[in-house]
Amino acid sequence: MENLQNKESIFCFSLNSTALSYLKSSAKWEKFLAWVNIILLFVGIMFCLFGGSFFLKGLNSGRNRPYDVYDNVVFTMILIFYAIVLAVILIPNFYRLIFANKCIKAIDNADEELLTESLKNLKIYSTFWGILTIIFVAIYVLIIFSVLAVFASIK
Repeated sequence: MENLQNKESIFCFSLNSTALSYLKSSAKWEKFLAWVNIILLFVGIMFCLFGGSFFLKGLNSGRNRPYDVYDNVVFTMILIFYAIVLAVILIPNFYRLIFANKCIKAIDNADEELLTESLKNLKIYSTFWGILTIIFVAIYVLIIFSVLAVFASIK
């Protein structure tokens, strides 16, 4: 425990005014990007939940074959899947927004504790995207190997 405290005292540092201005500028851009993402993702989710029925009606109106309930179920499942994906992508943007708000307030008030809290939210945001990226890369690798296995079995 004492060794950890010694390391903390060794690494204590302060940010100069240039570094603080860079951090504040980054936080302002993060705030802007978070709001844009939240609004666009919310619109996408609303389209998936409510606008999909209008799209489905238009899709079914130009057909020569009779209306099929199966098409409606499949299309609804696809829209629900996209709504869930958009909601999952929406979650980290709230941490991004919290980081930006707290960081700007911490720099304006010279509050080190609030700055630490804001950086914790940035860590959560980055960790969330890192884990999500690992999951998606694993899914892509699984899909590629599955396709290769199917093509290998066809020969």
